[in-house]
Amino acid sequence: MAKKAYTVEKIKILIVEDEPEVGEVTKCILESLGYAVLSIVSTGEEAIKIVGRMRPDLVLMDIELGGDIDGINAAEQIHDRFNVPVVYLTAYADEDKLQRAKVTEPYGYILKPFKKEELQATIEMTLYKHETENKLKREIDTTLRSIGDAVITVNKEGLITFMNPVAESLTGWKQEAALNRDLTEIFNIKDKETIGFEVGASVKSITDGDIVSLSSESILIPGGNLRSSKEKTEIHIEFKATPIRDDKGITTGFVLVFRDITEHKQAEENLRESEERYRSLVESSDDPIYLIDRDMKYLFANKKFLSRLGNSLDEVVGQEYSQFDSPEGTQEFSVNVEQVYKSGRPVSYEFKNPLDDRVLIRTLSPVIDSETGSVIAITVISKDISDRKRVEEALINSEKNFRNIFQFVPESLIVLSNQMRVLNTNKAFGELIRKYAPEVNLSEEELRGKIISELHGHFGKRNHGFIEIRRASEKMGVDDKNKELIIEFDFAGKIFAEEEEEEEEARIVVALRDITERLSAEQAGKRAEVQRTAALEELRIKENAIASSINAVVFIDLVGNLIYVNNSFLKLWGYDNSEEVLDKPAEQFWQNKEEFLKVKRVLQVKGNWTGEILAKRKDGSVFDVQLSASMVTDETGKHICMMGAFVDITERKQAQRESIKTLKYLEHLFINVSIGILSTDSKGKIVMSNPVGRELLPDETIEDVSIFDLSLWKASDLAKRLRKVLETGGLFEENDFRYLDKDRKQHIFFLKVSPLEDIDGKIIGILVLMREITNLKKLEENLFQAEKMASIGQLASGVAHKIRNPLAVIKSTIQFCIENFPDHSEFEKAFDVVQRNADAADGMIFDLLNFARPKELKLERHLIHDTIDKAYRLVELDFLQKKIEVQKQFYGGKIIALYDEELIMEVLINILLNSIQAMKDCGKILITTDYDSFTKYLIIDIEDNGYGISKENIKKVFDPFFSTKEKGTGLGLSICHKIMSDHKGSISIDSEGNKGTKVTITLPAV
Repeated sequence: MAKKAYTVEKIKILIVEDEPEVGEVTKCILESLGYAVLSIVSTGEEAIKIVGRMRPDLVLMDIELGGDIDGINAAEQIHDRFNVPVVYLTAYADEDKLQRAKVTEPYGYILKPFKKEELQATIEMTLYKHETENKLKREIDTTLRSIGDAVITVNKEGLITFMNPVAESLTGWKQEAALNRDLTEIFNIKDKETIGFEVGASVKSITDGDIVSLSSESILIPGGNLRSSKEKTEIHIEFKATPIRDDKGITTGFVLVFRDITEHKQAEENLRESEERYRSLVESSDDPIYLIDRDMKYLFANKKFLSRLGNSLDEVVGQEYSQFDSPEGTQEFSVNVEQVYKSGRPVSYEFKNPLDDRVLIRTLSPVIDSETGSVIAITVISKDISDRKRVEEALINSEKNFRNIFQFVPESLIVLSNQMRVLNTNKAFGELIRKYAPEVNLSEEELRGKIISELHGHFGKRNHGFIEIRRASEKMGVDDKNKELIIEFDFAGKIFAEEEEEEEEARIVVALRDITERLSAEQAGKRAEVQRTAALEELRIKENAIASSINAVVFIDLVGNLIYVNNSFLKLWGYDNSEEVLDKPAEQFWQNKEEFLKVKRVLQVKGNWTGEILAKRKDGSVFDVQLSASMVTDETGKHICMMGAFVDITERKQAQRESIKTLKYLEHLFINVSIGILSTDSKGKIVMSNPVGRELLPDETIEDVSIFDLSLWKASDLAKRLRKVLETGGLFEENDFRYLDKDRKQHIFFLKVSPLEDIDGKIIGILVLMREITNLKKLEENLFQAEKMASIGQLASGVAHKIRNPLAVIKSTIQFCIENFPDHSEFEKAFDVVQRNADAADGMIFDLLNFARPKELKLERHLIHDTIDKAYRLVELDFLQKKIEVQKQFYGGKIIALYDEELIMEVLINILLNSIQAMKDCGKILITTDYDSFTKYLIIDIEDNGYGISKENIKKVFDPFFSTKEKGTGLGLSICHKIMSDHKGSISIDSEGNKGTKVTITLPAV
């Protein structure tokens, strides 16, 4: 972008300076450059009034002003209220004022005394930057107004500086009415304290850099005059506050972005209510449900199971299964648990509860880790089938009774086809034949298929349904000519064939009674009727039991279509009546067709199947069910149909997933916590440790090692204290435990030890929390030195300010005279002398401020060995002149650190020069580097064999102005100490008189 060519005649400048001489000189320089000076004022109050009335293009502001408002406060108000750029004029200000000045977003700093060219360049750059920022702000405003979220920007005082249309709509305030109002007045939310968003506190927290952003949810109460009475008075919102920083990283306010999530909150509430209903179903289930781990310890149990045991949840969770069952029952349960863990498939079996002798089906289902695919727990559901077992036994007995009724009823029975062929007979008919026609001599098998033509005239023909009841009697001849048999026939049989079947297959039951013994026959018939009625009643009971079962029951024909469903099935699958599902393929009620076919094949081979499947409701939703399926056969073992019983296990599956999620969370927390953790068993053997704990221990291995034998504290009395905690309880903390490693390097630890107790309060081990605080201790030891440096820095900044103001007047005046009186050569030498001495004085002040004022670090990644070589080359000539031998022993690998290379080289050169000055000719210097993987610090040692430093002086070497050299200023090592401190590193000196000196530098490595 091309730079705008400003017309200097149009540039109006306001000078704010409480030193009249400096103000006048500045005005002369500005006017000589062609700028228009509106006025010179000496206070911040006057400056604000002039800017509001005359609107200058730029303000030159002295930081140090008299009155109630200093230059920083005045500049801040001018920037916020009038958007006029400010350039600071200063001789020097202390660190606090410099930090305050940065927050006001100045466009430049001009250090007094200044040169005309420097002043002009700063003004031109300021005007260009100001116009560019205004254009960028207009573009940003346009962008923010077009986005879908509500946006509010706030300055560091919590006052609104911008609102987009969405924010206007949600809050009810127009931007014009909301500007410069407190955010709490416009952004009115409930529960500020609960969610931790008090605007004043949050602004300060964001501005101070304590947090990067603040996210939360709340309820917005709209205000203003944009919202009608019919609109919502409360709006659920989701909001996030993020700090706004300038190009120097200084926080100037924050942006608040929020959106209407009322509908989303309603959906969440509906989901929460649904989850609560499902959870209550699990707890109110009539079936005992519990969860066990690999060691058969209880992890969870529902109310039904606890009520059967007569124990509370706290009394059960964590206990072993064997405590609540007999040894035989425990052994059987253990075998099935092992089978589930090996196969990863559910197992079901029947068992009798020893407490009440009720029969139950216990189903063990694996809980699978979604990542590893391994079984991590087992869910157990016990279904009481005592009533069902009784019904099944009754059905079996009923079937036997029917067979007995047919075979052993005293009435002669024949099953005939429509063509009068004998299909079946009972024993009474055989006895009748043997009694009255012994010469026939046909067995029951031989009678089958024969045509009884003598009886043909007494039968009607039907294709289906029931034939009418007929009764007839006639005389029949028998083999014994002396006897006459009168037989009474009852034609009351049911035809079982359908219309399309052959007539030959239709069946009719015929009863033959010998009315010669009428009385006994009638009595036998009555008994048979009673038995038939009882059998039918048993069948009705069985059907009612299935229909009213809480389990979903379904019968499926061999083709795969539904032929019967009970009410529980309709309710579970979401259907209104059985007509919607009967004759439909069973696979359409399963999520996976292949899974249905697989179960069908298993039933055809094995006869039964138990497991979990995904079912599909009428509305298409999917849910988990437990299925127990079996093949139904007739008395010959022929497959008739398939039967299935379903139990909804959706809540159980959800509970499993929640359980796994909790276990994963705890495992992640244990592994990633930043403090070392060790735990032991009741014997003191280490059973668990996290990565940080293993890293802090110097031992190569800690597996199956007693905690009392660790080398970290084996040489101290700490092992005894650990043993005492394990034996008697109690806890203790050790804030300054020191340990020397194999290299004689000291490490300092913080330790906290407490006992581990089971549910009964019995000590089962100890827990040790540990953290290395070596660096923290070093920081504490250096605190006193840093405080001294800060005090001296404040003194230096104050002195510099007092000297620089008059010095600025001198230099500016001399420069003005040289430029405006070129013909007076007799003054030229005098002007030159004054200017050179003023420059020298300014240079000395600059050196002093280099020590007092923090430098802005230019942190970049560097190889430390390359930096050392660069520093060495700059002083290599000094080593050669004094014939000093230099040896380097560098670390084998590359060491990379983040630092300001210019400043670190300054430290290295200062140390090397001190070493040269402390040695005679032909001395030796050894430079070594190392990397400490434990602390992640690089280490540089510079060791010489010079004069050394006495004990009384070693403690003062870093003090400012302390020097043993005749012409030394005493600031060299003080500056080095400050540079290393700014890099979060350290510098230390180890020396004795006439024994040489060793300087150690540390820096955090990348």
